[in-house]
Amino acid sequence: MRELQVQTKYGTVQGELLHGASVWKGISYAKPPVGELRFKAPVQPESWDGIKQATQFGPENIQPRNHQPEGLTELPNESEDSLYLNIWAPGKRKHPNYRSWFGFTAAPSYPVRAASRCMMVHS
Repeated sequence: MRELQVQTKYGTVQGELLHGASVWKGISYAKPPVGELRFKAPVQPESWDGIKQATQFGPENIQPRNHQPEGLTELPNESEDSLYLNIWAPGKRKHPNYRSWFGFTAAPSYPVRAASRCMMVHS
């Protein structure tokens, strides 16, 4: 599990293995844009001590929803505090001719398997 700990400039995050990929979810990249920070440029988040578990998605940004997307069984967690990264990186390569890829998503509803298929690049 130690290889899933990554040191960022703000502190250490602990990811998880998911569907053959190394995944870090809900990593804050800015202070919540609320109060005086609303409608302003992003402000760097506070640093932290210890190891932050990056295994849960952060909230999605608030959006009007006219219908429930197919396969979504409950409404997503929405908040103005939605400045989080979700990062996927390849695990052990099954195909040595494929380059490494990184995937970034803002919403947890984007399927992991679809992201990994879309981002593989043959060399």
